[in-house]
Amino acid sequence: MSRGIGSRVAIVAVAVAVASASVGLWSASASARGPAAPAQATIDRWAADKALAGATVGVSVMCTRDGAVWGERNGDRLLVPASGTKLLVSAAALDLLPPDVAWPTSAHGVLTAGGRIDGDLVIVGRGDPQLLPDDLEALADQLVAAGVHAVAGDLVVDTGCFDGGLLPPAFDMKVTDGSYRPSVSCAGSNYGAVRVVIKPGREVGAPVEVRVDPASDAVVVTSRAKTIAGKSDSGLSATATDRDDGRTSLVVEGELGVKSRPVVVRKRVADPGLLTGAVLARFLDKRGIAVAGQVRVDPGAHGAALPELASVASPTLADALHDMNTWSNNSMAETLFMHLGAGAAGEPATWARAQRAVADALLARGLPAEAFAIVNGSGLYEATRITPHAFAALLATFAGDDPKGAVFRASLAVAGESGTLEWRLRANATRGLVRAKTGTLDGVTSISGYVPAASGCLLAFAVLINDGGADDTSRLRRAADRLILSLARL
Repeated sequence: MSRGIGSRVAIVAVAVAVASASVGLWSASASARGPAAPAQATIDRWAADKALAGATVGVSVMCTRDGAVWGERNGDRLLVPASGTKLLVSAAALDLLPPDVAWPTSAHGVLTAGGRIDGDLVIVGRGDPQLLPDDLEALADQLVAAGVHAVAGDLVVDTGCFDGGLLPPAFDMKVTDGSYRPSVSCAGSNYGAVRVVIKPGREVGAPVEVRVDPASDAVVVTSRAKTIAGKSDSGLSATATDRDDGRTSLVVEGELGVKSRPVVVRKRVADPGLLTGAVLARFLDKRGIAVAGQVRVDPGAHGAALPELASVASPTLADALHDMNTWSNNSMAETLFMHLGAGAAGEPATWARAQRAVADALLARGLPAEAFAIVNGSGLYEATRITPHAFAALLATFAGDDPKGAVFRASLAVAGESGTLEWRLRANATRGLVRAKTGTLDGVTSISGYVPAASGCLLAFAVLINDGGADDTSRLRRAADRLILSLARL
């Protein structure tokens, strides 16, 4: 892939340029820590709240104007940020990728005068983090406009720009079919997941109705669920598992009340690249374009060497970061993370290179190596770690008016208004003013971002709560929000 971040030498060159401004901030921040910090008493009182009993709390609050630490708790302790990890990926992406980077998805093949593609139709993925069914439908329309009537060979999905396996690092720590744990492909679509809608049959005893969106042959549905009297859905289950052929098996079992509302769940798919090909095949079939062969994935297809017949654009980097952070999209995060692992001279991206690239970018921003450990891009499970002080210091480096800082801050959810903060921090002192990234795992709650203090300083804050109970999420979120509201009033 030719749009990679380049060689290790190029990364170091970026690091030198950024570090000259940020190392000083780190040093000044560290020396400013102490009991006289304006927020220290507020943080200490908050940490003693019985709502936090048994949890490990880490907090760092920093004035972005001068880098002074206003208060900390366990500031130098490595803690799990959960989805706060996406901000580390965002920082690295802004420093290492061109602002106009693009990841188009294109269709290639040899088209004859009669409208038939001799051989295979190859779909070349370039790692679009937000390729959706509408894009694939547009690709099908373009192929019709190009005069394609039939494909003599297979529909091949070229996934060669990513290497190293579909499952991101640490995703094997917990096996679940939830859509938040996606596989990642260079040509994946629909965030590596499908929407499953289960409706009761027309009468008691009838089979339930199951619809998968987007529809394709990549998901094989087996339904043994029946419609019963009443409106209960408690006896219904839907389980997705990986098949050896790359497809996904979806089994629906149990009972659903005839008066029940439809049950809607999202499930991960085994191979998002195969999903892309299968969905496109459906769109082509609806337009009368017959594919004689099968739909398959081939990372060695080298489809870009064939004539290009159609192409759909990807979102801009700024738009991708906004949607990833505002909605905490794990599929987008891992895809962007993988892009940072692209090698020189078009070498496929790998997870290991992505880990090193993000680490290098954080070092370039002035964070010491012992203050973080990068494992994956989404923050799933207890893998990636960072100290609260390092997190707040990183945020402070993006608080300026430069283009990178503006894109970084604009990517965050807004308190009381958007994304994961739409229903949080709705008090007058915070609503529309706090921009932050949330994070949630079993026992982990985090929120990191910016809050303007009443006294005039824009504060960068990192609140990382670990070792809570699996059922404590709501309580810990409310506790974190109370601290941020208190900071806004300083």
